[in-house]
Amino acid sequence: MFDPIPQRDDYQPYAFFNNTVDDGHGKATPGDTLEFPGEAQAPETLRRELEEARGDLDRYLNTYGPAAVAFAEKRALYAAFLGYGASYVAGGRLMEETTAERARQLGDQFSMRYFFDEVEAVGLIPVSLIYWELTGDDRMVRELESTTGPLPPR
Repeated sequence: MFDPIPQRDDYQPYAFFNNTVDDGHGKATPGDTLEFPGEAQAPETLRRELEEARGDLDRYLNTYGPAAVAFAEKRALYAAFLGYGASYVAGGRLMEETTAERARQLGDQFSMRYFFDEVEAVGLIPVSLIYWELTGDDRMVRELESTTGPLPPR
């Protein structure tokens, strides 16, 4: 792997800072020590602040906890099953196409409620088979067998 920074330049800041009197915590600074906010607070004050922070955390988790857990679970699912997200998007596009074709076929008689009742009645099968079952058009199934790619819409 090529590193554009020469090794000598990389170690020069280390050599400089390694030769200072400061130990990195401000305690060995010549003259006076650095003060850090809250460093000398009384234990009661720290306990009270800790309790307030715990209360804030509890309120946050009660408000946003379920959504955060759901998000983490979904993220884990996408990470565990590579391609899951892409298949989800592709399936959504195919369902949109199925909905549009069914709406074209039924015209004024179409309703989303009726459409989803039809989809549920068909069962949990690939979208291409749902499309064929609901519309009578086997184009998507033929696409699966085709080596030329997607077929033009009707």
